[in-house]
Amino acid sequence: MRAGGATDAELAALRLTVPESVAKARAATTAFLKRDGVDAIVCVSDSLAVGAHVAAVGAQRADLLVIGFDNTPAAEALGLSSIEQLPEEVAVGTLDLLTVGGSLIGNRALEAGQAHVLVRPRLVVR
Repeated sequence: MRAGGATDAELAALRLTVPESVAKARAATTAFLKRDGVDAIVCVSDSLAVGAHVAAVGAQRADLLVIGFDNTPAAEALGLSSIEQLPEEVAVGTLDLLTVGGSLIGNRALEAGQAHVLVRPRLVVR
């Protein structure tokens, strides 16, 4: 959206913040859909995506793209796209960090907070 020239204020106006609740996500999305030009919603969890999807269906907006996060069975059952965190790779990365711990990488000692593993999530399109 920045590539399209959106300002910080415009981006902030597009951000919805609700507690982790299907009902609260539905209510917030219902109000949000009264704006012109809403063609997609990206949610930080599949639970919130379910609420957004229910609001879209209620507003007769089957065209609205809704994407969740966590790739739960609920997202799969509703046919919602979702970001999957690949928990197996997270576990492998965690074990790697634990086994390296405070030891040497290369020829330098690690300090607390230096080691990290980047696990690239995967978009599951439905």
